[in-house]
Amino acid sequence: MFFFHTEYKKQIKLETRCLIVGIIEMFKALKLEPGNAERRWFEEHPQLCHLFQMKQGSKKNVSNHKVQGMWVLLLHTVDVSKRREVWFIVNDVHIHHRLREHTLISCLNCRNYRLSYKEIGDRKFKVGTRAKDVLYFFQRAVDDLEFHKTFPWGRYSFDYMVKEIFHTMDHFGGLVKEKTLWPLPGFCLRLELLAFETIPKLGMRFRESVERADIDYMRMCQSTFKEIEMRGFPLSRVNRELDRVKRLKEEYSVFFQDMYEEDVSA
Repeated sequence: MFFFHTEYKKQIKLETRCLIVGIIEMFKALKLEPGNAERRWFEEHPQLCHLFQMKQGSKKNVSNHKVQGMWVLLLHTVDVSKRREVWFIVNDVHIHHRLREHTLISCLNCRNYRLSYKEIGDRKFKVGTRAKDVLYFFQRAVDDLEFHKTFPWGRYSFDYMVKEIFHTMDHFGGLVKEKTLWPLPGFCLRLELLAFETIPKLGMRFRESVERADIDYMRMCQSTFKEIEMRGFPLSRVNRELDRVKRLKEEYSVFFQDMYEEDVSA
């Protein structure tokens, strides 16, 4: 299910429908009325409140994903037997993408699911004919606000993303057909920046720290793509930067938790 090394420079059009940035902008544009409990519910949500701290670019680029770092990782996915986590090897750097890394980057609840969580609520909410891909679980749980506050959305988004990554690997079968349009659903934002977080020189080239960012903010909110890169960049530019990074004499593994703890202690 892994890509052959001959495919590492090839590019596809990777598409994601993770529209969190646009939704947050819409919420911020709403006029806050004295009794506007709906907006306050999102802003005070124990998990979702962090998303309101993300730095936005210009309105023209508000929904523009920077997917080439994510595509680099997918190209360098390691073939593993247990499909509960994903490993990548880029420039001899072993990058682990597990629930631990997902928790530290997203700050979402990643605890265990409660028993029979898929049976919560009922199906009073009905979707239209143009929204058939809305998961049955969401249709049952949409009216239970307390459930939404306590549900481990971090674990759910991680499991869903891992499933989609393996589905992508199986689809391509080790070979890239260039100019292919491939959708990758799920919570992609933390995967978009993982390569830039774990390969520091790559991060220094494309990302910058957010001024006055609180250390309690999720990792995603503490840095942003440089303004000059907000319109996106091709895979070739990422590869050029990787080629400039001196290859290590010995292989080593990147544990995001160790990097996170070093940043906090500093």
